[in-house]
Parts: sequence; C-alpha cells; structure tokens
Amino acid sequence: VVEGKAGDWAVPDSAEALAESATSFIGAAGAAIGEYIAPAGDVNGDGAYDLLIGDPINNRVFLVFGASSSRGERQTLSGSRGSVWIELTAPASVSIGVYQVGIGDVNNDGFDDLLIGSTGGSGLTYLLLGSAAPVWFTNSVDYFAAAEISTTSGGASLAAALAAGR
Repeated sequence: VVEGKAGDWAVPDSAEALAESATSFIGAAGAAIGEYIAPAGDVNGDGAYDLLIGDPINNRVFLVFGASSSRGERQTLSGSRGSVWIELTAPASVSIGVYQVGIGDVNNDGFDDLLIGSTGGSGLTYLLLGSAAPVWFTNSVDYFAAAEISTTSGGASLAAALAAGR
C-alpha cells in the first residue's frame, strides 16, 4: 500500500514506492491476493479509506481498514484481525473473491457500503452496509447482508458489472 502525505513531496517511481511501503499484505500459502483489489471508501466512518482484497482461491474477501499510521510490512491476510481487517467468507455453494466494490453511502447513514459479487454462475451480489463497528466477520456475507441481489444474465453478478465499469 502506498500511503499519501501532506505537502509537496516528490512522487517516487512506482516500483520504488511499493518496495519502500511501510504497509504491505501477503496471502496465505496458495492465495491469489493482489489481482483483485478495490477501494472500499470509508466503511467504518473513521475518516480513513478502506481497501477490499479478494482471495478467490480461498473463497473470501478481506476488508482492510484504513489507518493514519503504518499497518506493518508483510502482514499475512488470514482470518479477521479486529480493527485491522475483517475476513468476509462465502455461503455454501457460492464463490467470492473476484468481484468486490465500494459503492458509496447508499443508505445515507454516513458509512460507505459494499457489494460483494459471486462467481461461478450463481449471479448473487451481497449488499453490506457500513457501520462504526462492522459485525459481518462473524458469519458469511449472506448472514449480515442488507440485501441479496440475484441476476439471471449468464450468472454475472451486479458487483462484477460495477467493478468492470470503474
């Protein structure tokens, strides 16, 4: 993660910025993180922007909360870790991890909201509403979803369409 700074500062080369980042994440063995990343907005309303990291190999998505200081280097994403990240899992027979997108504050409560889309033909998309203390990590995305949106267009999820249009 390349963190911004206030004031005039030289913009480093992309590879240099990544290599010197004080915050970085790695996946568990065999995980496919890094390919499916999306901005989440400010899901918990703390003033810092959050990040969605998909792990389709392990059928999960991580919501990494933004912070005003470094999260540390080479943090292994596995399970939930309180105020640092939440692991979102899929219900039985549904696959997630490829399509996730922040959609702003759809219910006008001051917290940005998320869509987590499925792959593999189910065509399901889950709407998760942001809150000061998101509790979704205790179950799969369908348990706390404010809405479960089903589409029939070849199994494409709504989140997939939104992610493609970014």
